[in-house]
Amino acid sequence: MEELKNHGKKWFYWLSIGTVLIVIYKVLDQLPNVTEAIGVFFKALSPIIAGVFIAYVLYLPCRKFEKKYQKSKIKFIKNKARALSLITVYGLLFIIITVVIQSIAPVIIDSFKELISNLQEYVQITIKKYQELPENSLLKSYELDN
Repeated sequence: MEELKNHGKKWFYWLSIGTVLIVIYKVLDQLPNVTEAIGVFFKALSPIIAGVFIAYVLYLPCRKFEKKYQKSKIKFIKNKARALSLITVYGLLFIIITVVIQSIAPVIIDSFKELISNLQEYVQITIKKYQELPENSLLKSYELDN
């Protein structure tokens, strides 16, 4: 009986190894399809991962504010510590985002205005550089539509 049990274990061992090798071979054989499937999977998960990351980053300051509010002597603040800490953290986040946008937006607008005002000059420079290319250049082999 013991010999039959050991014989069954050996067959199971070799069957398992054979199955794993076949699966590995098939995965490597279909590697482009597998990588595409993995890419689609992570693309679908990216909003969830971003949400978890944002929740984790906001949890730490929220927890600190909650502890501060729970130490308050006012009963309403002590009872609503979680809600007040959320409001505080989201308010601070909103203020930070607003300040960043207000400080960056004028620079972006000025750069865009400069780009638009110099666009004609950029086009002239590009045409000049194109005309200076040798006749056998790869770029000159393509015809430009007017």
